[in-house]
Amino acid sequence: MDVIARSDGRKPWNRSRAFWSVPHGHCTCVTLPEVMRSNKPVTDEKQKLISEALDDCNRAAPDLVADLIESVEMPNQFHKVGVSRDQFELISRNATLDRWVHSWGTRRRYAHPRSNRLTSQCA
Repeated sequence: MDVIARSDGRKPWNRSRAFWSVPHGHCTCVTLPEVMRSNKPVTDEKQKLISEALDDCNRAAPDLVADLIESVEMPNQFHKVGVSRDQFELISRNATLDRWVHSWGTRRRYAHPRSNRLTSQCA
């Protein structure tokens, strides 16, 4: 049985929506700050640009993004989108099945043409 099939048999756009009918944007609001913290070792320079864009070089980008999400009153915790702690294991298991997770390591990584021109004023 395909664990990600919807009741109508079609594949969902993302796994969170498949099980919990949570819109993608809400999933992003809930998960983005923590994903940014996790990715900091490889995205530190780009995160400095985010801090600079949000006018606070003294704070970490994930904290600023979390504050922004809260300020526009978007959901920022799993329980606010109807997902309970007892569902976390299923969510994490299904996330590792996602084709993007597995294909990312095999894709060539290309720098964005403008990426060399972007430099942060944040120390």
